[in-house]
Amino acid sequence: MIDGVEDVTTTGQLAELLRALRRRHARSQQDRELTVREIAAKSGYAVGRVSEYLSGTTLPPTDRFDVLVGIFGATKQEQAALATARDRVEEAKRSPRPAEAPMQLPPDMPGFVGRENVLGQMNGPIIVITGPPGIGKSALAVRWAHRVAGRFPDGVLHNATPHAVMQAFKTSDVRTTLARRRVLLVLDDVQNADEVLPLLPGGGQSVVVVTSRDPLDALLRYGAQRFVLDPLPPDDTVRLLKNLINSPDELLHAFRTRWRHGATTEDSVEVLEAVLVAGGPDVRVLTHLGAALNHAGRYDEALQALEQARDRYADVEDHAGRGEVMACLGVTYSGLGRHDEAVAIAYKALALHRSINAGGTAEAAPFLQEARDVLDRHNQNY
Repeated sequence: MIDGVEDVTTTGQLAELLRALRRRHARSQQDRELTVREIAAKSGYAVGRVSEYLSGTTLPPTDRFDVLVGIFGATKQEQAALATARDRVEEAKRSPRPAEAPMQLPPDMPGFVGRENVLGQMNGPIIVITGPPGIGKSALAVRWAHRVAGRFPDGVLHNATPHAVMQAFKTSDVRTTLARRRVLLVLDDVQNADEVLPLLPGGGQSVVVVTSRDPLDALLRYGAQRFVLDPLPPDDTVRLLKNLINSPDELLHAFRTRWRHGATTEDSVEVLEAVLVAGGPDVRVLTHLGAALNHAGRYDEALQALEQARDRYADVEDHAGRGEVMACLGVTYSGLGRHDEAVAIAYKALALHRSINAGGTAEAAPFLQEARDVLDRHNQNY
């Protein structure tokens, strides 16, 4: 299936899909891309028209669109999805959003992958997305909201209070307003059901999407559709990490919160090595790479990465980061049989974290546990 086909709402986005199909077709044929003139000759359409379709200037009629995607080698399943996307664009053009309608969604998460089974089932007037921190609740809610925003011509509100709804629509009756309009409310990181109850639409076609760590059982009495998110499967985890290669901060956040839930050690090494190539020797990436190489038993390579990280931390005032490097080096030295050095540096790592009161931080915890494991193995053996 073509990435992004479900998110298409404009002629320009549809044209980008056509161009992506043309590029893929060229790769499959091990040839250059078809020129506009060649496409015109194959389709029987004027060169100017083909150019308009590929540039997004003009929406192709249904029959012509089907011919184009066929020329570009789309499968039957892809043709059906593309036809639906084309119809969605046409519908959006017929029912444009009023200029005064609020559109408050944050940007879509870069590199979003997976969750297609959940996205395809989200269709109730009240939708609850729950799960542990870092599992991707907010990203899923925002992705779905961007996908369906065209269905709500009266506006999309993000983290709106009842007062904000009243201000947006100049009303004093929130539920009646939502019942009479087509509005999407996205309420992120809700603490309890009481925050949501005043905003539940009293019928009509408005929708409320809620994310929370709490299961929000009280909303089930109102017919809420609830999704409890599991960790991403390994393939999707790797795709996510690779998609974030050019955003090191976001990649490291995703790596810390998700890689242990799915991606294999070798996958992690591959991704982090790609990050270093793309962004240069970032000390945080080097530390995580060293840890992943340790898990893979590739201790000589881990030593190289971690020594680079240690050298760079010498020039910055980041004691927590230096402690994480030391903890990883303890595992490396132990794997290389350099037990005295392993014990000495593991003690230093734990002492450094205790001195800056960082021992309980979520990011440091895996590294510190590995340092403790080094000491435990030493105590058992001697």
